Amino acid sequence: MVCWQRGGLGRAVPFGVGMALLCLVVASASAAEPDWRRAVQQALPSLWQLESLASRTPADASDDAGAGESFVRFTAPVALTEATFTVVRRQGPFTIVRPVAQAGLRKIVTGRLRGAGNGGNDAPWAVDFDNPDVLAHIGLPLTVIPGRPLVLGSAEGEAELAALRTEAEASRRAAAVERQRLEAQLAQERAAAEAEAAVVDARRRAVAARAEALAALYRQFGSAEHAERRAALEAGMAGSDPAVRAAAFEAAYTGDDAVAANLALRLFLNSRAVVPISLFATRDNPQSGRVLGNLGALTLTIDGFDPVGGSLSGRLGAPGFTVTRESSVVGSLARTQLTLATHACTLTLRLSPWQTLDGIYRCQTLPTLIARIALE
Repeated sequence: MVCWQRGGLGRAVPFGVGMALLCLVVASASAAEPDWRRAVQQALPSLWQLESLASRTPADASDDAGAGESFVRFTAPVALTEATFTVVRRQGPFTIVRPVAQAGLRKIVTGRLRGAGNGGNDAPWAVDFDNPDVLAHIGLPLTVIPGRPLVLGSAEGEAELAALRTEAEASRRAAAVERQRLEAQLAQERAAAEAEAAVVDARRRAVAARAEALAALYRQFGSAEHAERRAALEAGMAGSDPAVRAAAFEAAYTGDDAVAANLALRLFLNSRAVVPISLFATRDNPQSGRVLGNLGALTLTIDGFDPVGGSLSGRLGAPGFTVTRESSVVGSLARTQLTLATHACTLTLRLSPWQTLDGIYRCQTLPTLIARIALE
């Protein structure tokens, strides 16, 4: 093997003068061959394996080499490491592929190796292929093809494709049946919608008429005439229409007419057999939180209520403490204040702007708690 080295002035070194340099290059070539093989293998596409490397020094090496650079020509047989395929199409979960080349396919590549300096072991080598196209368009191995590959023409591939076609035909027939069913259902729904539209229109007119009547009634709830307002509120609270009842009670609870509010509270107590009472701890006494945690639900059971005089009798209590156990209670409603008393506890509540009766629950030996009854 002979390698040429260009002189610093860009000329080939004369034979007589450069004999020592030439011997040095020839000696280093053998040592550099593993680097050449490594450089060529790294330059090859990943599917190709270098089998051997034949190198030679061309006659015009001195003309082609650049300043401070050496190179050799090489011929290299390479072999394909895996069978390769090309993608034909995607079908369902499968990727249909066609074989391109079998593993072991051999090609010959040629080119040159370029190295800096004198081409020794420490020189980096660059690879220039003359015929890189012979390694191109070779397809892909099955390991990198997405989906589940099926080889076109194989027994497995044909069986899977036949099953896919059968499944697709069954799906098509099922879709056709479903489409017919949906069309029939749509026709029925269209007819039902037309009939419903007529009913809705009639209901709309009825709702409009009712809304107008309610608006007139609500105006009476806010009438400046006490007699007219109280009569409208009493009729609304005693009526069977839920919307009218709710509006009437709200107007009575939140208005500035104490007589109407008292009437609403009387109707509320007269229509209830059991009234749940919510309890809350106070900020002033930390012990109230502990007591509240050990106290069960406080309940007022109304056995009798006089809607005229406002007197009340029944039972009041909550499990947890001896003094809070359910016992007989008497009480009275005076305007917007409800007062209840047992042998050991008292409950005083007043109407709040939030449609609740809020107040204080006091029992012997226990901290004071805040009490609330949610009104209708």
